[in-house]
Amino acid sequence: HTVSVTGLTGEKAGNYTYAATEITYTINKAQLVIDWTVASEYVYNGEEQYPTAVISGQVSGHEVTFEYADYGTNAGDYTVKVVNVVVMNGEVDVTANYALPDLTKAYSITASQATITAENITKEYGEAYEVVYDTDSTGEVTITYKQGDTVLLEAPKAAGTYTVIITVGEDANYDETVKEITLTINKKALTITPEETTITYGDELPTSYAVVYSGLVYGETAVDTIGTVTTDYELYGNVGTYTLTAAGFADPNYEITFVEGQLIVEARTVSIALDTEVTLTYNGLAQFAPLVITNTVNSDVINATLSESHTNADTYTVSVTGLTGEKAGNYTYVATEIEYTINKVQLV
Repeated sequence: HTVSVTGLTGEKAGNYTYAATEITYTINKAQLVIDWTVASEYVYNGEEQYPTAVISGQVSGHEVTFEYADYGTNAGDYTVKVVNVVVMNGEVDVTANYALPDLTKAYSITASQATITAENITKEYGEAYEVVYDTDSTGEVTITYKQGDTVLLEAPKAAGTYTVIITVGEDANYDETVKEITLTINKKALTITPEETTITYGDELPTSYAVVYSGLVYGETAVDTIGTVTTDYELYGNVGTYTLTAAGFADPNYEITFVEGQLIVEARTVSIALDTEVTLTYNGLAQFAPLVITNTVNSDVINATLSESHTNADTYTVSVTGLTGEKAGNYTYVATEIEYTINKVQLV
């Protein structure tokens, strides 16, 4: 500023005079000071983040206002700026009286861990499953499976407990993130029933028995370990229904329940024919047709009953009406008619 001397003051001022004088002097701008508050780290959270500033150094009663620019939201390097600095003395703008410091501050927003949500999976052997997840990252997702420390080459099907590893690759705002869930595949219920088997009395028992599976999946036709089938029937036991019992069948993917099957022993059919080695001659008594019974087993003694007997010499036709003997209940016959002859007695 340049000002003029306009007079002298003081007790003795009247004793002095001065030459007309102009004085030039300077009022320097007050230096404002900026202090930045910087967080220990800025991690991406989807919101605007930046260091904050406090400006001081203004004359008492003066108020400083300002705004921020060039700050960031996404992960990356930024230089935030303080802009539009205004210093007011009441309603008077006195900004021109202040010198501004460096109004920039460099900082970084680092990538964060992505959020992955996924639930444990429990299924039964043979059931389809899908790993369902949600993530806020756009990174590539890979899913791997482990059983214990072994990494599997494909999604498991066998019963067991597995670790599912969901890996979301990095993107602009998220680091690679991993989440593990548990996949449990329980054994499937399976029933094994010996197939109903029919044999004839006196026949040897089968060397093996077929079984019926109920509950197999994936096109499987049998379990891993084939067991045995036993019966409470013994050779030459009576005709009837007996139990078949399966045991020893096993498979790591199935919870096996055994159901009893049936062995049906049917009666053996005998052949009944006229005994042609026997000749009947009239003797005044009733005589039955002589018979030959074949196809018996185990030395069983089986006889047949006939519908009638005859006395007089002639040729007759009679019917078989039943079987007798200790083991007769184990035999049957085809309805048979027997033709036999009682010869005339030869008088001399």
